[in-house]
Amino acid sequence: MGTWNLSKKWKPPTLGVPIGCLSVCQSKMSLVTAAYNALGKRTSTFFLSVMVGAFVFERTFDGVADQIYLKHNQGKLWADIKHKYEAKDE
Repeated sequence: MGTWNLSKKWKPPTLGVPIGCLSVCQSKMSLVTAAYNALGKRTSTFFLSVMVGAFVFERTFDGVADQIYLKHNQGKLWADIKHKYEAKDE
């Protein structure tokens, strides 16, 4: 049977990641932890952040889609050809 060697100090494994990267990864984790503590810890705050995020995403997506549509159909829309068909007032 094997014996336990308790004289060596235990070190956490690095999982193949260089030691310099661990501080960067830990700082990213602190950002995630801060975001969770600010937005996700309470149900009401999480719900509000989801609603605000959905609203901002919808408005941004709608604006970008409208600009793509207008650019793609430039010269074909009524606003572009209206002057050809309206009677001039004299």
